[in-house]
Amino acid sequence: MNNCQRREPRLFNDFFLFTRDFKLVHNIMWIIDVVTALLSTCRLVRAEGPFVAKFTDWYGAYHAIRLQLHFATQHDHQKYGPVIRHGPNKLVFGSVQALHDILQNDRLFKANAYLVTQAAPKIFNLFNVVDKRLHRTKRRIIGQGLNERAMRRFEPVMNDQIQIFLQQLAKASENNEATDMSQKCAWLGLDISGEIGFGHGFELQTNEKNRWMPGGISTSNRRLNLFLPIILPKVMRFHRMVRDMIRARLQEDTHSRPDLLSSIHDYKDPDTGESMGKRELWSEATFLIPAGGDTTASLLAASFFYLSRYPTIYERLAKEIRETFASAEEIKSGPALAGCKFLRAFIEETLRISPPSNTTLWRDLPADAVTDPVVVDGHVIPPGTRIGVNIYCMHRNPAYFPEPNIHKPER
Repeated sequence: MNNCQRREPRLFNDFFLFTRDFKLVHNIMWIIDVVTALLSTCRLVRAEGPFVAKFTDWYGAYHAIRLQLHFATQHDHQKYGPVIRHGPNKLVFGSVQALHDILQNDRLFKANAYLVTQAAPKIFNLFNVVDKRLHRTKRRIIGQGLNERAMRRFEPVMNDQIQIFLQQLAKASENNEATDMSQKCAWLGLDISGEIGFGHGFELQTNEKNRWMPGGISTSNRRLNLFLPIILPKVMRFHRMVRDMIRARLQEDTHSRPDLLSSIHDYKDPDTGESMGKRELWSEATFLIPAGGDTTASLLAASFFYLSRYPTIYERLAKEIRETFASAEEIKSGPALAGCKFLRAFIEETLRISPPSNTTLWRDLPADAVTDPVVVDGHVIPPGTRIGVNIYCMHRNPAYFPEPNIHKPER
């Protein structure tokens, strides 16, 4: 009896160890089987790319949170070639042919990832709307307020803000003060965007009260916001501010100010008869104000940067402008400004080398697509695949732009 009692714990322990080891081996074998199955059956297994990206989207999320995704994408193109795998179902292309094949294909749709930027259920703006018919309607409506005729109406408002900008730069120069041009340009961009968009002056250039806005908008652009939107108080503060701004503006006479809202408020799409309600206007504002302000600020800051690094470009540009206009007051839209060819070339080259948006333009091929195969630059795309072209990488591709890291307006 005593011998049996002594053997029972030992037998139980041996059985436990055997069971534990068996489960461990079983789990390892299961993982190996799953990985092997993924590698052998995955529709994109032939596409080269970082090993981790074959199994998870966190590869892209990690670099996006660090604001380094465009650099990582460029590095991967250089390492793996013009077609790289950046997720379990994601392919990034790096050719002009691919760009045309993707953006001109009616069977591809804006990725559902855009929907995470919705500020309210079933309320879309020009950026996050996926439905192509609704997108066309929104483009027509917004286009009414951003055409050439409308921009001429906005010009006096823009000039007022530009004068404040120039006066502050002149004052800093007189006092021999160092100036953060990125910050100054951000304030100018948002002041202009608020005024011409919805007749609201944020007064970032002259008042410290709203200078939290660029930081809040920058935070909202990070991919971290896709996962943790509720812990970003500046983003929520910006949304509340825009909501109050729209509410106050709608209480005024629609045409009391020369702004975007006055151009689109009463407009109805000729094909659908649709117009924009209050909630849609709010949603559009949360996109258009940062989009207009941030892109303007990025271009201006980059322009100052390259002018300071390339003195010959600065001299040639200054010569063209001074020979075209007798004074700063004469500079306005029209034939004379359009005739400044080198100025146009400089702006386009700055947009190439430092695009305001350096992300990948994702498009989805639905998983239930059963029509003829979609071919992108000679590659057949399986249904359920997300594909795109990265703007930054395309602009820095030496096959299209020799010496891509050099600012050359004459190219």
